Amino acid sequence: MDASLGSSLTRIRSTGSDAVVSDQKRVVAIKYFLDRPDMDIDKASVLLFKRPPMICRASDVAAFLERQGLIKRQGEGAFLAEVYLDRFKAFMSVEMCDKSGVEFDLSTSSTADPATLAVRLSGDPSAPGAALATINQCNMSPAGLYGISAILGLQAMLLSHQLMPSQRVWTPYMQTWSCYAFFLGGLLSFIIGLLEVFRNNIFGATAFLGFGAIWLARGLEFILQTYSPKRTKGAANVEGPQGATAIKIELSGYDSYEIQQESEQNWGLAIREVYVVAFIAVLVVQSFRINKATTVFCVLYLIKAMFDVFEDLSTTCKWFSMVLSWILSGVAFLLFAAELTNEVYGKEVFNLQPWRQNQRTQAFAAAGNNGA
Repeated sequence: MDASLGSSLTRIRSTGSDAVVSDQKRVVAIKYFLDRPDMDIDKASVLLFKRPPMICRASDVAAFLERQGLIKRQGEGAFLAEVYLDRFKAFMSVEMCDKSGVEFDLSTSSTADPATLAVRLSGDPSAPGAALATINQCNMSPAGLYGISAILGLQAMLLSHQLMPSQRVWTPYMQTWSCYAFFLGGLLSFIIGLLEVFRNNIFGATAFLGFGAIWLARGLEFILQTYSPKRTKGAANVEGPQGATAIKIELSGYDSYEIQQESEQNWGLAIREVYVVAFIAVLVVQSFRINKATTVFCVLYLIKAMFDVFEDLSTTCKWFSMVLSWILSGVAFLLFAAELTNEVYGKEVFNLQPWRQNQRTQAFAAAGNNGA
């Protein structure tokens, strides 16, 4: 950030300058950005403040931004703007700058070599492009990451049973798995995605809404198969629709059967998984604008989804999918713990390794364009 802001302009009630630029030629570049996830000085917009005062106060800069319609007052004398003090490498509110006697020496700032001032706008919902959540809107991504971690672990357990069957585990597990898939994997993620919309977190909203919709569909499918099965009488093996083989299982105190998918039906399920792979692949590309921890998670999920395409057609793919599900469940839980800890303590306890310097490191967080 320091290189972007140039030489020090901040002073405390000092006087005197060398080569003074005339009022007509004096210009300062105001770089402003919104205080929200994945926004910093590198993504700032620029306005040219022509003929500013030679000794400029923060309130002069705020008044200029107010005339441009970017900020407004909230109560007497309170602006929703903070000015970067290059000497102290920190932001200070406009009101506190004026009270502390902070001034900016623009006497040598000209059209040929304009000085730069950085302003951070802190989320007034009425300001253009600031439909970001207010400071009171918390980050709900940790809850979504926990839901993903839990449901992937439960899915890994399901695959483990299919590869290493145990009737003692299968029957009671299926009664609970379907509900967890619907509520924990689907409904929770979908609600988190809606909440991220109000934070203007386009990446988190898209990811959680997408995962939520996928798991809502899967969970509903499992619930219908588990709690509304077709009843059979007598034999362990019965004839299902269109000649498919059916296996009798004991469930909820009565006999039922589930239809084994034929190869044509398995290919239909594979096509469904292809769309999931495409969805996650796009998330992988976008994650390179966030941090390395999010990228690792998305890449692992993409590899797992690719094996999911063929898991009903190949036992080998199902083994890989099971192992990757366990690994991915652990990675998601670590992300959940790191993100929640960072949010609770209000600082970067765990570094999620941003791809760019001076970037906020929230998992599953990238701001979108609003006001379109």
